[in-house]
Amino acid sequence: MNTPTPPPGWYVDPAAPPPAVERWWDGTGWTAHTRPPAAEDAPGDVYVVDSKNVTAGERLLVEYALRMVSEGVSARNIV
Repeated sequence: MNTPTPPPGWYVDPAAPPPAVERWWDGTGWTAHTRPPAAEDAPGDVYVVDSKNVTAGERLLVEYALRMVSEGVSARNIV
């Protein structure tokens, strides 16, 4: 019986010396890509915008940010 492997994503690297780092797991093995640990999910600034008054540039920026988040990029790392 095969044990399922974790899905691709950032995980704490147990082999890294302190301070902790996260390493990218591609679904089959660890890659060389590392980053500092993601911050705890804390409430951030929330902006409500009247969609009738959004410029084309603002709309593109929001669409880009949403696409990056859907691809697994932390919202904190987009800017």
